[in-house]
Amino acid sequence: EFKAGSLGGQAGSNDVEWQVEISNLLGNRIYQSSFYINQVLIDFSSHSRGIYIVKVFSRNEVFIEKVVYQ
Repeated sequence: EFKAGSLGGQAGSNDVEWQVEISNLLGNRIYQSSFYINQVLIDFSSHSRGIYIVKVFSRNEVFIEKVVYQ
């Protein structure tokens, strides 16, 4: 969910390492990080408005969302 130039969301358990990747529609990865908490907030204000693919994954789970940043 984008709000006020940020991307936030929840994923699974606190004791699992999660990876997050954000790509534009051309497939260029514009953000990549890992975290061990089940909530993350990413400052997205420096990126252009448009459609992005957000992929959040661990060893056992994958979540992929198309997000419109307006």
